[in-house]
Amino acid sequence: MYERSRELFERSQRVIPGGVNSPVRAFRAVGGTPIFFREGRGARLVLQVHDELLLEVPQGEVSQIRELVRTEMCGAYDLDPALAVDVGVGDNWADAKS
Repeated sequence: MYERSRELFERSQRVIPGGVNSPVRAFRAVGGTPIFFREGRGARLVLQVHDELLLEVPQGEVSQIRELVRTEMCGAYDLDPALAVDVGVGDNWADAKS
């Protein structure tokens, strides 16, 4: 049992280099680009903390990126009930969360 567990853990490290708990960070490691970065002219991921993403977005792109992030994150997994996603906007993390 231990041997099989070790093998699976080592395989998962090769398949998901960033770790299961950090899918966005792992995009680069596996050669992917999240859709909201491809389409979000000038948006960039500043920080990921567990299930929260902190993006820096040019003022003129906020509305577009806000809806794109909501759509993509809500559709990340087909769940019942559907996954709820809160998107906040502010000059800093505290403002965006209030």
